[in-house]
Amino acid sequence: MAILKAYKPKNESGKYFRAIGGWWKPLADFVIDTCPELLRDGEIDGWYSNTGHIVDVDIAIAIADKLDDLIKRGSAKRREIELMIAFPPIRCGYCEGTGSKDKSKCEMWDGKGEIERAHFSEENVKKFAEFCRNSGGFDIY
Repeated sequence: MAILKAYKPKNESGKYFRAIGGWWKPLADFVIDTCPELLRDGEIDGWYSNTGHIVDVDIAIAIADKLDDLIKRGSAKRREIELMIAFPPIRCGYCEGTGSKDKSKCEMWDGKGEIERAHFSEENVKKFAEFCRNSGGFDIY
């Protein structure tokens, strides 16, 4: 899990960004893979360590610009699809993926019948880009 705390948020979307469970690493991987020119030597570990790594306002805005461009070009959606293919959802063995058993809601995985394994989405990239643009810089915890 990662919690990103903004320095000088411009609005509500820039106050904080939280990536729970397995959502942070794939997002950090995407930023590192697609924005290497924006990261200084030795910075990559800070994106994974939750030790208060600092991303200053200029870099945060540059990351937002790059992510917005990648979203427009379909790169974020392609990564989402690639990960969904590589890590397909796991079907519930109890309800066989239907979400119900014996005419009642299956208690496993909130009745969804399956659970995602690929924790990456274009929507999450959009939210992160918006946070970066409006954060005034941030720390990664």
